[in-house]
Amino acid sequence: LPDTVTALEYNAFYGCSSLTSIVLPDTVTALMDAAFYGCSSLTSIKLPDNLNFLGASVFSQCSSLININIPNSLTYIPYETFKHCTNLTNIDLPETVIKIYEDAFSHCTNLKSIELPKKLTYLGSGAFDNCEALTSIEIPETVTSIERSVFLGCRNLSNITIPNTVTSIGDFAFYRCKIKSINIPEGVSSIGHEAFMFCSALESITIPNKVTSIEDNTFYG
Repeated sequence: LPDTVTALEYNAFYGCSSLTSIVLPDTVTALMDAAFYGCSSLTSIKLPDNLNFLGASVFSQCSSLININIPNSLTYIPYETFKHCTNLTNIDLPETVIKIYEDAFSHCTNLKSIELPKKLTYLGSGAFDNCEALTSIEIPETVTSIERSVFLGCRNLSNITIPNTVTSIGDFAFYRCKIKSINIPEGVSSIGHEAFMFCSALESITIPNKVTSIEDNTFYG
């Protein structure tokens, strides 16, 4: 793309299934919704250092995407950004990212590792649902709520650290995970519907005195 381009608008390359690579000039500061949605042959892309706006579903269904950088200029990962990027194995998030929105990495089935930024405040529902290769995750102390379905279907997730700052665990949060033991933080007062359902490897769990509500099927199976 020429360096006269400053933004890629909605659906700019939507469904270009034969596109394998593209070079974005440093002049690009915005990628609008679904700009590369369904570019199923795209294997890698370098985001410009000055990118300050990333729309929803920009790389959703880019099933061949292996490598991508997230520049320090971004403070959030939007809705469904990498949904169904099934070849993405790892990704480095800069410390500038403070919010990861709903379904951002949903169904990234080969995502093996990700380090959450230390100042992250929001982890949206379904953010990592069905990331089947993910084995461990550490949630930073700036997060106060585990939203619904965040790690649903992460069937190999066996090691997770929940900080004491968390006060609630949402519905289906760890549904069908491989967790063997879990310490619910002291500040948690509610554990949602089917939050740990079908966690068949679960051997021990510590529930604090502040918990006033454990919903139906929470530890079923």
